[in-house]
Amino acid sequence: MVCAEKATTKVKDLWENYKRSKNISLRNELVSYYTYLVRYIVNRFPPTYSPLYDHDDLFGYGMLGLLDAIDKYDLSKGVKFETYALTRIKGTILDYMRKLDWVPRSIRQKAKNISEICGKLEGELKRAATDMEISSALGISKEEYWETIQQIGQANIIYLEEEILNSISGEDNKRLLDFISDVDGQDPLTFI
Repeated sequence: MVCAEKATTKVKDLWENYKRSKNISLRNELVSYYTYLVRYIVNRFPPTYSPLYDHDDLFGYGMLGLLDAIDKYDLSKGVKFETYALTRIKGTILDYMRKLDWVPRSIRQKAKNISEICGKLEGELKRAATDMEISSALGISKEEYWETIQQIGQANIIYLEEEILNSISGEDNKRLLDFISDVDGQDPLTFI
């Protein structure tokens, strides 16, 4: 208990000194202390099948969010830094992911709505819902429903090479070319 109180007092003093002086080395100490928040947020993101984001990129943007949170945190507001920082870190990462995602948010939202409606209808009907039932539940015409499905379909790119390779090799760093044999080529073992 005494150690926890000393640590809390040390961090509080660190905050007060940093806010007063804006000293970079004090800020870096705060960053070191709160880096666990970035790890916590990054590890909560589900693994994605898209090669657009990797763990290190998410961590890097999370660190930018942490730096921003440290610079903008107001001690006088009475809000715990952790609460404030988690929101800033997650927001920075999501902004980064949205910049890389070429699909408009409206399309993503429509896909989510359709998925929820389909699940609800299938639960009620105990069978797959028809297009007419789904469009009716959404409050749109069957034509609008199909147009939306088409937009969603165009937005969902499957990284086929990556999916095939992961299923074949269980490794993420191979290319399809690595698995195609040269039927006219010589066996490399003959040169040994």
